[in-house]
Amino acid sequence: MNVCELLRLLQTEHDETAARADSLREQIERLTTALAETEARLAELAATRKVIDGLSPLPTRQRPPRRPPPPPSTRAS
Repeated sequence: MNVCELLRLLQTEHDETAARADSLREQIERLTTALAETEARLAELAATRKVIDGLSPLPTRQRPPRRPPPPPSTRAS
């Protein structure tokens, strides 16, 4: 294998790897957006439940059990 062939193969691998990195960045962006939307919806649901709990005449023992809150997000801000 000569140097020109080696350089061509290296460039091909570089281009493929760069394309994969771009694809992963796009996927991360989509997932980050979806996660933010889902977390916002969870906050809305929690606030709605709190309001309804406050308005409900049912004694605490008759209310449906609450689920424990999800673990805190580990993503960097």
